[in-house]
Amino acid sequence: MVMDSITVSAPGKLILFGEHAVVYGKMAISSSLNMRSFVRLTPSDTGMVQVSISALEINKTWSLKDLKKLSEEFTADELAQRPTATVLKRLKSFLDITSDSMTSKQMFMILFLYLYLAICINSSQKELPSIQIAIIAELPIGAGLGSSACVAVCLSAALLQQQQMITHLHKNTLSHHWTLEDLKKIDAWAFRSECIIHGTPSGIDNTICTFGGAVTYENGKIQPLQRNFKLNVLIINTKVQRSTRKLVEGVKQKMAKYPEVMQKIMDVIHGISLKSCEILNEEIHEDELYPVLEELIDLNHCQLAALGVSHPSLEYIRYILHEFSLTAKLTGAGGGGCAFAILNSGVSENQKLAAIQKLNESGFHAFETILGGQGVKLCTSVDENPFTELTDI
Repeated sequence: MVMDSITVSAPGKLILFGEHAVVYGKMAISSSLNMRSFVRLTPSDTGMVQVSISALEINKTWSLKDLKKLSEEFTADELAQRPTATVLKRLKSFLDITSDSMTSKQMFMILFLYLYLAICINSSQKELPSIQIAIIAELPIGAGLGSSACVAVCLSAALLQQQQMITHLHKNTLSHHWTLEDLKKIDAWAFRSECIIHGTPSGIDNTICTFGGAVTYENGKIQPLQRNFKLNVLIINTKVQRSTRKLVEGVKQKMAKYPEVMQKIMDVIHGISLKSCEILNEEIHEDELYPVLEELIDLNHCQLAALGVSHPSLEYIRYILHEFSLTAKLTGAGGGGCAFAILNSGVSENQKLAAIQKLNESGFHAFETILGGQGVKLCTSVDENPFTELTDI
């Protein structure tokens, strides 16, 4: 069955505990957000490949002739593995990127080109298709909420289905969810694309965007939390752009320079994640849960600051929220990006609104959302689809 247009969505993520330490085999806890990104793939007969990303004002078109010429520089096996520096160099050359540091626009172009070439070359069809890709993101870009992983998961799912490499879903099927085997394949491709733009990511971002819910992640092993929970959180975007790759590399350099000291910090972060996991899995009343979580959130942030991944904007957010009896920590790579605070049951509506107002007046962007939510899925109704028309699938 030939597929027409398809729209796929995936959630963003929030790392609650354990960022950076997770790269060194320690536990991290992450949850999906009820904020999503959407990718619509539409086959065309123009002989062109077009990509548009509204949030980044990207509208780029390549001819199949040029893309086929680029694809001849790679082997299928080379693209089916974790991307090498050589692969990245060739893609950057094609896009005329000369700087070592890339903008968000450039990173998303690299991400798309890699997935498009790698998945299509490794499919049984082995032909590059003429398609149009449109991307809409509810998530702020480059803020530590998994925007790149979210888009990578959506692109992987759409391309894998278009190339008939996973179960074909459409609006008339009984299930609109891929099998576990399909999800693992989507996750694996998304992780490879994350490597090409972030260097040595832990894999937790693409995992949570693929599977949804809340999980622990340790040494590559994913374990869903035993108890489903939904927490209201305040997310604060510092609007400070930063490079995940550079921050991860900075921690790596400190680990090499001060191994005994850094290892102890990593062990403390691991202990915080273990305790948090224990608390979140318990049937415990909110009045008891929130004070413990807030103490652990504060401890975790302090350890991350010791690793050198905080930022003056993040510390100022913590200072402001302390006035409203709220405890914040950075989430994701740090260095700017976002912070979050749990909105405990003792926080009044007026208190919350006053905190949001002061944060926004200070130049940040604060908003309330909920942790938890479904992973990658096919959009099958107008309500699920942000594009003006729901195309046939």
